[in-house]
Amino acid sequence: MKKVLILSYYWPPSGGAGVQRWLKLSAYLADLGVEVHVITVDELKASYMQWDETLLNDVHPKVTVYKTDSFEPINYYAKLVGKKNVPTAGFSNVNNSNWKQKLVNGIRSNFFIPDPRVGWKKYATKKAIELIDKHTIQTVITTSPPHSTQLIGLSLKRKFPQIKWIVDFRDPWTDIYYYELLGHTAVSKRLDANYERKVVEKADQIITVGHKFKDSFQSKTTQNITAKTAIIPNGYDPKDFVIESDQNKRFTISYTGTMSDYYQPEVFFEALADLIQKNPFKKIANSLSYNCCCSG
Repeated sequence: MKKVLILSYYWPPSGGAGVQRWLKLSAYLADLGVEVHVITVDELKASYMQWDETLLNDVHPKVTVYKTDSFEPINYYAKLVGKKNVPTAGFSNVNNSNWKQKLVNGIRSNFFIPDPRVGWKKYATKKAIELIDKHTIQTVITTSPPHSTQLIGLSLKRKFPQIKWIVDFRDPWTDIYYYELLGHTAVSKRLDANYERKVVEKADQIITVGHKFKDSFQSKTTQNITAKTAIIPNGYDPKDFVIESDQNKRFTISYTGTMSDYYQPEVFFEALADLIQKNPFKKIANSLSYNCCCSG
């Protein structure tokens, strides 16, 4: 039987977009007969921005989950500067004119590289070594953000060169759109970029969600990583959606993700306005509904 070890910081009862990808993929792997082991952080030690205990119902019964200890500095400096000043998904709550926010960013970016969840690395690596030895696991998957998870995979690849290490990037690393808000020094930037380069070079397989992300990671190394990079776009689990008969007559556009000040949704609404203008007899405008769920 094929055996896979997945390391994912975000896992139920954590909420948010980062949980969904491997929560769902692990279930489909289990359905295919793969023996799936998952290492995640103990939620009592984690620094989750969102919680959703209903997602616990989506963990496949044949997926074995192990939770480890962690050192989470965010939990400490949240008390120092206030929880609302702790950067959330997409840094959409960041105000760099605020001295407290600058303090948070400076601590985050220069004392905890590549990110404040790096305190999970020691505990997750120890557990992963134990499971690889015990279950003779052949494949390890690390998914990020947080990109410190990839450093766990890097350590495991060094210790077990025979394993296949699959790196999953749900977001860019040093090319993430809010990177310049983090307040890195030149030294911390170099360290971060060096980690990123080592990960993309040492990985046996890289998965990311789009072509631009693929180009971003290729630009971090002189090696040609194109052949070992695959694209698996974010999607949805059809089991979670029941289509009513009248809905089959509708065309629905949904956006699920973080909405930041850096995004430009005007382009979509301009195109939609143009569509309505060119089709005045279609009930497009009357069919619109807006549901805002800002994970920022």
